Amino acid sequence: DAATTVPDYDLTYIAQFTPIQYTLTLLVNGVVYKTELVDYGSELLIDDYEDDDYTYRWDKLPATMPDHDVEVNAVVTGIQGQESRVESQESDIYYDLQGHKVTDPVKGKIYIRNKKKVVY
Repeated sequence: DAATTVPDYDLTYIAQFTPIQYTLTLLVNGVVYKTELVDYGSELLIDDYEDDDYTYRWDKLPATMPDHDVEVNAVVTGIQGQESRVESQESDIYYDLQGHKVTDPVKGKIYIRNKKKVVY
């Protein structure tokens, strides 16, 4: 409590600061998965998301909380339940946006193309 007039003795005031917080919203397939308030400047370390079918990572997640609200989308990085192995040659492998392998891509549609050694 601050005095409204200057007294005839010394006063010491101690400021109490509250961190500025912004909203971080995590979306999976366009649906809100989680929303939380995060202190401005805090490091953002969020585990990848998994469900029964896919593994996701957070796309364009900033390293620290900026000075505004942030929405981050999950993008598919793998398919659950498949044995992992590495192909011995490079080739173009196409996946639809749900992460399913496409054998005959159709011109004009959007696909994810993997040009590295294929891991599946």
